[in-house]
Parts: sequence; structure tokens; C-alpha cells
Amino acid sequence: MAKTIYYILFSFVMLNLIGLSGCTSEERQPELQTSQNPPIPVSNSPKPELENKPFTLHINRASKQMTIIDKNGAEVMKVPIGIGRGGLKPKRDMMDLVTPTGELVVDLILYQQETFNQVNPKLQEKYLQSEFREFFGDKQGLKNLFNKMNSIDFDGNKQPDQSYGIAYIGLNSAPSNTVVTGPKMRYADWQGVTKTPYWFSIALHGTPRENTDIGASNSGGCIHVQQTILKKLIENGIVNIGTKVIISDN
Repeated sequence: MAKTIYYILFSFVMLNLIGLSGCTSEERQPELQTSQNPPIPVSNSPKPELENKPFTLHINRASKQMTIIDKNGAEVMKVPIGIGRGGLKPKRDMMDLVTPTGELVVDLILYQQETFNQVNPKLQEKYLQSEFREFFGDKQGLKNLFNKMNSIDFDGNKQPDQSYGIAYIGLNSAPSNTVVTGPKMRYADWQGVTKTPYWFSIALHGTPRENTDIGASNSGGCIHVQQTILKKLIENGIVNIGTKVIISDN
């Protein structure tokens, strides 16, 4: 009888040990998975100060190239551009045909698709109080301004020159510089053309003659940019109001 009771007690203890062993195994499983896949160290996470840092455009007058520098300071694209036919001299005024050097910022974007059009808010406020107000109320007004600019007959052949291609990215001197960049809004007065409003400033813009203007010194001081590059700059949000543009000879 005593032996029977001993076997019953022994079996009961063993069954409980087996049950406890199974529960412990299930509880440890997540711990094993965690140890095999540790969290990503904080040092490998994106740095907050880089997340919203804008792109920068660097234009080399001497080599006639534009480099796009991304938010992390890396060069992501280098493309040929055209510059002013005034040569590699200091810019004195808007009529000397020289592309200026220095630090500039984007203050206007005019594009063939009006949804991408932008203007510096301070300039918009200024021109809404002027005779040019009809162009600064909304994006369609900016598109109308761009169409007016492309309709100007600069060469006097009685045909619209389409001088700015698909886009015009206006530049202004950065606060820390005094680069000559233009009077901005005015009326055209070439070849008898009058009362045609246009934005008169140093800019990055297209050209109807890419085969001769890109990589050359043919502009009146602006930077000629290929249509495909302008499209990427604007539609991908690389260029916005305030984007820094540095122009130098190196």
C-alpha cells in the first residue's frame, strides 16, 4: 500500500515539473528573439538637424556646371549650364551681361504648370499694392506673368522668343551679400515693345536653343538650364523659395 502511494506521489510531482518547464520555455521565447534582433542603435538613426535641411545649388561659372547638393551635403547631380556673355568679371549692373558671383536665394518660381508657382511673400505683398497686382493674387496670375514674359520679342523678328523655356527661377541677393540681381518687376522696352510686364532679374531659366546655349556664354547674365533639369528641380521640390544658390569660379 505504501509503495502504491509512493508511485502516485512521484507521478504527480513529475507531471507538475513537466508543466512548469513548458510554461517557462514559452515565456523565454520572446527574450531569445529580442537578443537575436537587438534594436537599432540611436547613433544610426537619422540626425534631426539634417531632416529639414534644404538643397543647395552651386554654379561654377568657369566650368559652366551646376552641382546639386542634397540635405546631407552630398553631391547628387552635376549638369552643364550656360552663363552670361559678359565673361568672368564682377557684375556691376544688370546691363553688363555678366553672371554675378556670390550667395543668392530663390525668390520666384514661374513654371509651365501653375501649381508649382511660388513667390516670396514679402514681394507678393509689395506687388499686390502696385500696377502689377493682377499677377500676384494666385498661382494662375504668376502663370499669366510667365506667359507674358515668354511672349516678348527681344530679337525684333516680330515673333515671341519663348526665351525662358518651361521655367524661370528668379534669384535675389542673400541678406549677407549685395549681389546685383535686378529691379524685379518692370515693363519691357526693347524693339518698340512697351507695357509688357516681366520679372527682370538674374535667374535660372530655360532656353529654346539648348544645343547652342548650354555649356556656352550666350545669356544676358542669367543661367541657362536644360529643360529636363528644370523639370526635376521644380517638380521634385529641390528648389523652393529661399533655396540657396552659390555662384563662383571654382
